[in-house]
Amino acid sequence: MTPSYHMLGGGVTATVAPAFDGFVPEDFALFTVPEFAPRMRALGEHLRPRLEALAALLAPRLEEALGVALYPHVAAHRRRTVNPPPETWAAFGPDPRRYKAYAHYAVGVDAEGVWLRLVLKDEAEADRAALARLLADDPRLTSSLPSDMRVRGPAGAREVGAPASEREVAVLRRRRDASWSVGRDLGADHPDLGRAEGVVARAVDAFAALAPVWRRLPSSPWSRPHPFR
Repeated sequence: MTPSYHMLGGGVTATVAPAFDGFVPEDFALFTVPEFAPRMRALGEHLRPRLEALAALLAPRLEEALGVALYPHVAAHRRRTVNPPPETWAAFGPDPRRYKAYAHYAVGVDAEGVWLRLVLKDEAEADRAALARLLADDPRLTSSLPSDMRVRGPAGAREVGAPASEREVAVLRRRRDASWSVGRDLGADHPDLGRAEGVVARAVDAFAALAPVWRRLPSSPWSRPHPFR
């Protein structure tokens, strides 16, 4: 088994993660469980430990490929009490204590498969404001990204080659609950998902391609001095 860093209660705790050998059909099928308690139990007992193992495997590979340290955080969905989550993820951010306040990478899992994205949640206020300014100045900011990636923003999904609309920029500026992401989706039957090395290679490739966008945001792990307080 592989030593790793485990996010628990907002702090980093040394732990030992089980081996990750790729995703299996059960990982995707658990999102079809309709009841809240059974799905949360399946997430906690089955999928979350597997994502922790993947995070332990992927974090050093990302640091090697990108030249910066990114800290793993695996979603726990502690705020949910009624509606079962439609997806879960392992996030990789520049702060060892938290990740939602900053742009971050995420390996997400849902009923359809796995997604690899740069994510700005609504808590990432500084990054969201900076992104709105960037898109206003250059609506084709994402056009240099691989053509199979997509943007998911407050104005809906669009191809990375399509320009950001005025509405996308306006909502990012004005709505505090706005979120935004860009990246690549892999269907549940994608052959690389069944192998640990396949998942890691796909994630490293996607996140390296997305790095030029993140580099332009305040939370960029490439920026110095770092903005954390």
